[in-house]
Amino acid sequence: MPVDATGEMPTPNTSGVTPQTPSSETQTTNEVEELRAALKRANAESAERRKRLEQLEAEDKKRNEAQLTEVEKATKRADAAEARLAEQAKAMRERSIRHAVEIEASRAGFVAPDDAAALADLSGVQYDETTGQVSGVDAAVKALAKAKPHLVKQAAPPPNIDGRAGGKGTLTGSQEELIQRKRASGNYTPL
Repeated sequence: MPVDATGEMPTPNTSGVTPQTPSSETQTTNEVEELRAALKRANAESAERRKRLEQLEAEDKKRNEAQLTEVEKATKRADAAEARLAEQAKAMRERSIRHAVEIEASRAGFVAPDDAAALADLSGVQYDETTGQVSGVDAAVKALAKAKPHLVKQAAPPPNIDGRAGGKGTLTGSQEELIQRKRASGNYTPL
């Protein structure tokens, strides 16, 4: 066995790690610092390249849009106009149906015609796109009135205008007959 400078036998290193000398620790620390600096430079360079790529993509998009022909631009405008028109047609359809239901509900004597428009089953209602006419509303309103009669105003009995017997009697005969009866009884005084 080898003997070291002190004359003793060296103890074997069982940890598996080679003992480092002060100069190798400094060297490792320097390498770590160099690697950190290199990583920082690489990250900065990567960020710059991402920004440059975004700029190039934006410029490419502008260039492509500028290269669109007038026909393509007109096509895009037409598509956008068609989409707006479809939205407006849908809104017009809904307003027309709601308005027709409210009118029919008002005619049918609903207390709140706008409630009828919200509660009615409109699955049978048809809307003609070309003429703007709504059909099938009367059936929907009648079905709602039948299903929910409390939404419809109750007809009040006509007022009794007979002055005899506290308004409990009925008027018999014409006005001339009434005047003749009063004259005959002696209670007639002309105005």
